[in-house]
Amino acid sequence: MEQLYELLQRWCVCGQALELIGHEIREQLGNDPGDVIVHKHGKYRCVCGVATVPKSKTPLPGSQASPQLIAQIMSAKYDEGVPLYRQEKMAKRDGLDLPRAELARWVIQGSPVLQPVWNRLEETLFGYDITAADELGVQVLKETGRSPIIKAGCGYAEETF
Repeated sequence: MEQLYELLQRWCVCGQALELIGHEIREQLGNDPGDVIVHKHGKYRCVCGVATVPKSKTPLPGSQASPQLIAQIMSAKYDEGVPLYRQEKMAKRDGLDLPRAELARWVIQGSPVLQPVWNRLEETLFGYDITAADELGVQVLKETGRSPIIKAGCGYAEETF
């Protein structure tokens, strides 16, 4: 996938027309296996100098992870319960080398982007007089001598039988 960033007005502050002389290219991993997003930022020149289209914002500047990939990793981890070690194996199966430590770093460093959403959710939730929670048992990995079902609540896990 290619995303092109160009100037809408191609006139310099000195009054001369800007001429396209090339592009600055940045590549990021997309959320599909083997999908690469190519960001092409136009470079222009005029008699008074060179101008480049401002870089598009990204949650992790300098990282190969696109916002779509970070969202997919977080969604799989927190919404679908797919641990990072399993996501690492899935990526390897698709021919991508995404170490678990790198995935964890992306999740941690990408989390501040979601802080406004979290703040709004918390504000709404605690604005009610009464709240309810779903305290059903959750299936986890089965270990010898332990129940494969836990009951989660209040920030701790308690085994159920």
